[in-house]
Amino acid sequence: MTTTSASLNGSSPPLCANPLHQCDWKPEWLSSFTFLMSGHGCPVRASMMLGDAAYARKQLRLACTFDDPVLQQLAVQMLGPLSHAGPPLEATPQWCH
Repeated sequence: MTTTSASLNGSSPPLCANPLHQCDWKPEWLSSFTFLMSGHGCPVRASMMLGDAAYARKQLRLACTFDDPVLQQLAVQMLGPLSHAGPPLEATPQWCH
């Protein structure tokens, strides 16, 4: 694992592999999200979450359907930056958008 100056001073740089994919996630959010989703039997590819906004929105919406308040809250936080980068979140339950 490579150490950056941002990780040395305690702040985590936002993650995003694709500049057209407007995610502004802390690294620990993505790590927690993939871990929590795997606990529900839904493996998530971190590289796809970073590189494909449609895939990310789909996985985040799916997370909102589980009876897991921690996962739901995390999905809401992560959906925020993606809400302007694609189709409306019509299919998302009202409590998670």
